[in-house]
Amino acid sequence: SIVGGVASVIGAAVCGWLLVRRRRQSEKKDLARDKQLLYDQLYKRVEEFVSKSDDPVSILANTAALVYHELKSFHEQRGGSGPNWVGFYIQRQTTAAGSDDKNEGKKGQGE
Repeated sequence: SIVGGVASVIGAAVCGWLLVRRRRQSEKKDLARDKQLLYDQLYKRVEEFVSKSDDPVSILANTAALVYHELKSFHEQRGGSGPNWVGFYIQRQTTAAGSDDKNEGKKGQGE
């Protein structure tokens, strides 16, 4: 009968949808696990940079390069493109125009 045929088609579509949904959920869990492993590895490697250098610019440069290449590789293995840039901006405190940083703390002393 037509009703039975329609019910079979709907049933097959629902089963297919459920299978796709389960697979996507499984892939999301795998991706989340893989990301966590990647981040843990990155953290350990950045700790190495910090322990081997006292130069903050060197640490930031090496960290940016590491994160860029590892994220790019991670995403390319999964069919993505990864980041196009990784870096840090350093915001330095500025003083009023014409003032000297070295003498800033001495103002009012002995004047």
